Amino acid sequence: MTQSDAVIQAAQSGDEKKLRELITAEPELVNARNARGQTPVLAALYHNHPELAGLLLEFHPRLDIFEAAATGRLDRVKQLVTRDPSLVDACAPDGFHPLGLACFFGRAATAEFLMDEGADVFRFPAHAAATQAGD
Repeated sequence: MTQSDAVIQAAQSGDEKKLRELITAEPELVNARNARGQTPVLAALYHNHPELAGLLLEFHPRLDIFEAAATGRLDRVKQLVTRDPSLVDACAPDGFHPLGLACFFGRAATAEFLMDEGADVFRFPAHAAATQAGD
């Protein structure tokens, strides 16, 4: 197992001790990606460990549009979309779009900004919002 895989696995499993150990020893691992393109920040969020995503954010990863949308880092989303407006409808390697991630993780301001910038509201966000609604 590579160090990149190890840090993502620690984020997925909720192993804060291991995650902290890996990132402290090699801070660049905060930007790691596995073979599917998943990052530690998204791995933590996808596996219901928002506290670990918060820990990872303390190490200042270079957030892409998907991580920025999922974590509600609106300033970063705006910065990326200003540079490349096509990012509002970009598709991550795992199939998700920024608007869908923002909706799923309850990042209303980020979702509103993406919609204002022309994100396709007919992709997947409604499914993401319905998943979180609990009805």
